[in-house]
Amino acid sequence: MSSTTPNNPPALWVEKLSWQMKSKVILDNLCFRIEPGEFVGLIGPNGAGKSSLLRCLYRKTIPSMGTIQFSGRPIETYSRRALARQIAVVQQESPAQFDLSVRDVISMGLTPHKSLLAFDTQEDHDQVTKAAHKVDVAQLLDQPFNSLSGGEKQRAMIARAIVQQPSVLLMDEPTNHLDVHHQIEVLELARAMKITVVVSIHDLNLAAAFCDRLLLIDRGAIVADGSSQDVLTEEILARVFAVNAQVDPHPFGNGPRITFDFGGHRSR
Repeated sequence: MSSTTPNNPPALWVEKLSWQMKSKVILDNLCFRIEPGEFVGLIGPNGAGKSSLLRCLYRKTIPSMGTIQFSGRPIETYSRRALARQIAVVQQESPAQFDLSVRDVISMGLTPHKSLLAFDTQEDHDQVTKAAHKVDVAQLLDQPFNSLSGGEKQRAMIARAIVQQPSVLLMDEPTNHLDVHHQIEVLELARAMKITVVVSIHDLNLAAAFCDRLLLIDRGAIVADGSSQDVLTEEILARVFAVNAQVDPHPFGNGPRITFDFGGHRSR
């Protein structure tokens, strides 16, 4: 983790962030910093507020109260275009892209860096092809995006993010509906970008394996913030997720492994 200095501000700095929809509080007084280069996991029960927080971070949702700073400046001082040059988003469900090819979808990552009427150059085409090779979809470039499987779509969306050349990648449940192989692959691709990553994720063992730090959200509030060893304890799992679990060292790594007692769920 990088230390924060005036010349090296946090990638994201959230202070007293709240958001409510009508009379329902969705996010409640969130405060945290994310340093450049951190790989941070957002975990918590369904409906905890993870997706809502991510939407605030890329300004899809405007919070009711509080502030968000990106790279030392209030996020609202950035134009949409300027923010798109720096923050890439991979959503849980890839949006329908009509009849666009995979090449066209990946090329969308170039848009924030080009003027409105600019034509694609050979360098642009080379960037798209290189990104496609990185995520192993080069053989699919001329296929319709909507013909791809869920895993292939997610890889193509990461290729779009690579072409976008952001400093921050926000991912909302990118492993949802994917098999185990592609879950691991998508997270490895994100980590290989070597930028700041914030990812919401349900699988706690995957979160423990890939994330430098976890923010545990419950009922719109942060209830734990720290390493996987500090956050994924048996007591916290029982209290927040209403499950009995055993936590021990993972046999293939340094993080914890969580084994659930499938007959030991509790009422929340």
